[in-house]
Amino acid sequence: PDLDGRLDLENGRFDDPAIGISVRELRLDARFAEDGLEIDSLRAQSADGGELTGDGSFSLAGARLEGRAALRFSDFLIIERPDLTVVGGGNVTFAVSENRIEIGGETRVSRAEVRPPEASRPSIALVEVTHINAAGARSDMAPIRQGPQVVLDYRIRAPGRIFVRGPQFDSEWSMDVTARGPANAVQLRGRATLLRGRADLLGRPFEMRSGSVVFSGDPMDAAINLVAARQAREITAEIRVGGIVSAPEITLASTPSLPQDEIASRLLFDQGAGQLTGVQAAQLAGAVASMSSGGGFDPFGALRSGLGLDQLSVSSSRTGETVVAGGRYLTEDVYLEVETGGGSASATTRIEWALTQNLTLLSRIAPDGDTGVALTWRREYD
Repeated sequence: PDLDGRLDLENGRFDDPAIGISVRELRLDARFAEDGLEIDSLRAQSADGGELTGDGSFSLAGARLEGRAALRFSDFLIIERPDLTVVGGGNVTFAVSENRIEIGGETRVSRAEVRPPEASRPSIALVEVTHINAAGARSDMAPIRQGPQVVLDYRIRAPGRIFVRGPQFDSEWSMDVTARGPANAVQLRGRATLLRGRADLLGRPFEMRSGSVVFSGDPMDAAINLVAARQAREITAEIRVGGIVSAPEITLASTPSLPQDEIASRLLFDQGAGQLTGVQAAQLAGAVASMSSGGGFDPFGALRSGLGLDQLSVSSSRTGETVVAGGRYLTEDVYLEVETGGGSASATTRIEWALTQNLTLLSRIAPDGDTGVALTWRREYD
């Protein structure tokens, strides 16, 4: 075809509530030239003011659509829906051929909020159903035409500020993951690493001491390794989550080593399992079962959000005093945390400044005037 003309758009908008994408103030300047379309300029904004620009060139020669396009974005609200919010910058490239669309590029996440559904498992088992002679199941119907194959080679990384929260946990993660392969069978490579967090398990607050999720192919086969610890009666108790994300295994461990029911009993009732009453034994069984069910009202989440904090936790010190800690990112690289406890109005202040991806400066100011400064270096290995 011999094309001539222009394609212009002003004040456009695109919304996809299912994915959580909203693009506003969309402006397109494009022109038809000979057998193709030249996109000279594409500009848009997200709901919170982030910027997106792009350009591209496509050919319609031989009645086949081929070409390339590129998008660049910064401080962009990429996804916003009840279970996931992502803000970041980066680029996306599209290479279009007759039966294939290749998508590449990278997103650098500046902040993400992940809120898993309260019910992680269905309460009623799903049963596979085979329909026999179902309406519309005719062998003489024309086959559905397949669209082009979409192939990914896309990296998503974040040095921190990925907050994964639910009624029973509040955590912060870093991530570096690459998605490759067909969109209907995507393979993930990389890892997510726990930076800090708390978990309310068995009715008691735990400190999340370490954690990682390693991706090496199918997302549902990612290896998970989490350890949450708490001081209990004469022991240090740990709740460990291992296995793969589609079928995690939760176990209790302690120092010194004790049976799992004994650990849970000391956590819940501050006494051995052999000393429990019948009612307490029933409570113990229910509490252990609740570790993998989730759900419930999250008052700490509501309070943290109302105070404008990134982290909020309540725990107990070695002397039994209640300790409250709240933290917030002042910039992308500087994290401030204030901790108070024991009925004192004085507080301990901690500042973490990420100088590089591996090097962090830590400072601490105690109520008695004691101060400390340290440098930490960390490297992750697959």
